[in-house]
Amino acid sequence: MKKVVKGDEFCIDGKAYPVMDPKEGNYEVILRRNYEQMHNMLSYHSRIIVIRSDLHLNNYSTSSDLISNFIRKLRKTLMRKYKFKRMGYMWVREWENIKMLTQSQHYHFALILDANVVRYPAAVIKAIERIWQGWGLPKPYTPKNCYYIAFRDDPNSFIKPFKRLSYMAKVGGKGNRGKAANDYSSSQIRAKKC
Repeated sequence: MKKVVKGDEFCIDGKAYPVMDPKEGNYEVILRRNYEQMHNMLSYHSRIIVIRSDLHLNNYSTSSDLISNFIRKLRKTLMRKYKFKRMGYMWVREWENIKMLTQSQHYHFALILDANVVRYPAAVIKAIERIWQGWGLPKPYTPKNCYYIAFRDDPNSFIKPFKRLSYMAKVGGKGNRGKAANDYSSSQIRAKKC
């Protein structure tokens, strides 16, 4: 069972970061993974851009194959265009039945890229939409304020993107999946060795 933390702050590496505070709490492992992938990307790049999107499905899926294939295709597309060396990402799978209203299964998705190369998210969002819709799936939802830039030498610039991604760690909607599916996943970028 994944550990659930409650409260409007999450402490990691000796610092408290604000998080969204749903009643049911947040999964600690997802908060940690989000932090680590942003932090590790900043060990390579002086600034990063964090871009959020929501990916809806037409039908319930019992595996994580679709999102895995999507990330592979997106990585190939973006690396061809931008020639960067690494692409950070996180996703969480959610599906809920709320008061007899069935919501479709969807993924909250975030990309972490070198902001010295990708300065604005428009072309990346178009690539996400082109790939997802090209598979006959609904147009991805791009939330308001869909991106943030964090700087290695400005720890305060890390606060807003971390809080935004903390929404992905909420307990609600997780666990409704087949045995071959995961509730979340991320890139495995390790911090640069000094």
